Amino acid sequence: MLTLKNQFIFAPIKTGYSDGSGVVTEKHLAFYKRRSQYLGGVIPEPFYMDKGLRELPTQMGIDDDNKIEGLKKLVDLIHRSGTKAIAHLNHPGRMANPKIAGNYYPSSTDKPCENGGATPNRMDREDMKKVINLFVEGAVRAKKAGFDIIELQFGHGYLLAQFISPFVNDRTDEFGGSFGNRIRFPLEILIRKGYVTSRICIMHPPSFSKCSPFGYSKEIRRQRWSILTHSSLPKRWDASILVGRVLWG
Repeated sequence: MLTLKNQFIFAPIKTGYSDGSGVVTEKHLAFYKRRSQYLGGVIPEPFYMDKGLRELPTQMGIDDDNKIEGLKKLVDLIHRSGTKAIAHLNHPGRMANPKIAGNYYPSSTDKPCENGGATPNRMDREDMKKVINLFVEGAVRAKKAGFDIIELQFGHGYLLAQFISPFVNDRTDEFGGSFGNRIRFPLEILIRKGYVTSRICIMHPPSFSKCSPFGYSKEIRRQRWSILTHSSLPKRWDASILVGRVLWG
């Protein structure tokens, strides 16, 4: 089990400090140097895994090996304070920014978010394979850069939440309907990333149903925690709750 020097973790916030190429800049290093010295863990901003899946034009990326050198500088800086570095890999799905040229919008559905946004493309099995590969490749780069933990986003209305939420996922195939079907694709990603590292943290807000006017129910809250004991997860992973996040390994 990984040990943090204290229980405080800096949450991933979008700084907008990149230069449009997705690389780590001096602004990033100065920002995280000041904050990492006080904390048990730092999660830099969500890393885009494909340039066509950005939320900000100036977001940090982990989409190419040319990002590893800068990310390693960032990790080394965080480690100098005895703080753990956590890589937040996130796929926005239909929440990718429609104002950024070249963005695309895969999702569990072809319905746009009720709060606005582009009309998404309903993913087929080939699309899912491409997304799984994005997560695995991002995890490999994060490991090469020296990150201690990889965080997987299961909430906030992003792609995996778009599969899990019964208010968004309107599929009639094996990835829709029951909770077991809706969680199938997110678990495939979780398990594949587990082959890269067993230190995986699930970011998990109170509701899977962001972008829904219906809120969330007791049943959804109960199902959320059933992920921890799902029979398909490797038994070598030990689960514990850490500051609102689920830490594996």
